[in-house]
Amino acid sequence: MKDTPLHTMLTLVEARKHGDIETALGCYEDEASIVFGPGKIGVGQQALRDFIQFAMSLPVVFTTRDVIESDTIALHYSAWTSSSVDEAGQAQELGGITTDVLRKQADGSWLIAIDNAWGVSVLEKTS
Repeated sequence: MKDTPLHTMLTLVEARKHGDIETALGCYEDEASIVFGPGKIGVGQQALRDFIQFAMSLPVVFTTRDVIESDTIALHYSAWTSSSVDEAGQAQELGGITTDVLRKQADGSWLIAIDNAWGVSVLEKTS
């Protein structure tokens, strides 16, 4: 059981790393929101599945993380980086600080309600 917000997030990271999309989806509420980028928000299982499949294609490293918890809601944030090579053979570096909102469920488990891998940087791109 995902009995802490951190456990849910670590389960998600491991599921993505091992290509286990069903376990990854199990870390989210059914109607969770996912931020694809500035002004691009998806809701529900198909949007989550699309994002998770994309995320599994990137080698992501999480460095620091923390959780602020209050009764039935929690904010998880963590720094991440990803290195890859584009079609032209050029190295690409991505990174950011996630801001994820989790909600405590009736059974005591914690599931992600909002997944925003871009954190506040989505504001910088829209202003």
